Amino acid sequence: MAFTITSPFQMANPKCDSLKKEKASLEAKIADIKAKAAKENKIGNWDAKSDRLSQVNEQLVQNKCK
Repeated sequence: MAFTITSPFQMANPKCDSLKKEKASLEAKIADIKAKAAKENKIGNWDAKSDRLSQVNEQLVQNKCK
């Protein structure tokens, strides 16, 4: 007999929370750089932030954060 337990009370993982905040921050910074580059018709450099964003995404997967 299979059953599932749904509960609104879940353990908060502070590491996941900090990674999610960093991910949101990086995505916002990259979007700003891209928008500024498009507006000024110049080349923007978001490679380092993009690399860090991919690292954060990998850590989220490894820690099984949802």
